Amino acid sequence: MPSEPVENLLPRLESRREYFDYLDRWTVGTVDSLRAHVSPYALVKAFVLETSSRAGGRDAVAALQEAGQLAEPVDKDLFAVQSPVESDAWALVDVQDPRFPALYTVLDSEVATGRVNDLVHGSSTLDRVWIASAMFRELWQMVVAAYPDHRFSQMVFEHESVYERAFEQTAAVDDEDQEPTAEDDEAPLHAERRRARIQITERIGKLKRALPRMRDDYDPLESLVRLRIPAPSRGGHDVAFDGRIVNRGDSLTSFQQTVAAVTAIYRRSTERAELAAWPSGPEAATGEASHQSLSVGLPLLIKLNEELPLPTFERWVASFRHKRNRFRLWGNPISMGPGKVHLYAVDNHLWQPIDLEITRRHLYAQLPLGTCGNTIHRLVTNVQRFVDPKITAYIGRDRYESFISGPTPAPPPGSQARGE
Repeated sequence: MPSEPVENLLPRLESRREYFDYLDRWTVGTVDSLRAHVSPYALVKAFVLETSSRAGGRDAVAALQEAGQLAEPVDKDLFAVQSPVESDAWALVDVQDPRFPALYTVLDSEVATGRVNDLVHGSSTLDRVWIASAMFRELWQMVVAAYPDHRFSQMVFEHESVYERAFEQTAAVDDEDQEPTAEDDEAPLHAERRRARIQITERIGKLKRALPRMRDDYDPLESLVRLRIPAPSRGGHDVAFDGRIVNRGDSLTSFQQTVAAVTAIYRRSTERAELAAWPSGPEAATGEASHQSLSVGLPLLIKLNEELPLPTFERWVASFRHKRNRFRLWGNPISMGPGKVHLYAVDNHLWQPIDLEITRRHLYAQLPLGTCGNTIHRLVTNVQRFVDPKITAYIGRDRYESFISGPTPAPPPGSQARGE
């Protein structure tokens, strides 16, 4: 963690209520202040994380401590998170859901994102949640059902072919295969590649009518990376692909309910994916993986919409040799001929072995017993964002989307049904 002084550390308070009352004061006037660009406060942010099982249990506090942080209990489920080089806490972590804890902070966005990056890389049992476009579409259906057509939402679509270059003679595999920070690096001036970032703020009624036609015409619109869920009165809560949720409304209670709704959808889809991908049998009860179980279980197949150019494919494959790459999968690719490799990879999240076959048309992953479902979401999210926006994914014979759709959590109280 950086040792430089930072603003917006949290005071020492005695209870959960005092801490969240304190954060609630930061939201007062948020919408008007943002419009006038005069807000004296940083925005309240939540980072939904994923804690994997170790010795049959999940312990987010131990994972934070493994990453070098101090965690002081406020109550049995809330902890103040502090860097050893600072006198005050920089975040609160709510572990009511032991698998998907929510970390709340008011640090500047870039500083907060950098610290969460350090946490993830500092603990083998801690990861972000990875919200793929299919999951955003489920959240969008929740918005359409819960809010009237005249309310506004915001969507951000982003796709960047980071492994593509137009000028092969000057391009090389460089640091751009490293995991991005809060804002991804600009490409070198000599490198040209496909990059699309489209932000749309519009009434819900117009968006729901226009989006299907727009996606048919321009495939980067398949890669949805951020969605604003309206607050009950004004403003909203921005949900990003990496589990970061930012409060741009006047209600902290509504913000917490949005965090809970996103977590519920993510938990449901992750557990369904794991039930499908993991083999059944006595080992499944313990979650213990072994090399003998590698060939058992249903595979993940991600089919690309278009065949990758060979140089692009080779740069993508080469990125897996870097330990801190975007996919958090590390290994030495074995060539099986032009445009095809086999990769005995290690997932940096749990140090689980994963077999991968990567070609110019697909990625095929054999997931061993005990593989975290979060790995599936991470693969789908990053392939769609950085390789091909219009993918088709399967777990076994079933479409990836089928593990996400289902009963939707109730919308935040105070939202209005359509047409009211």
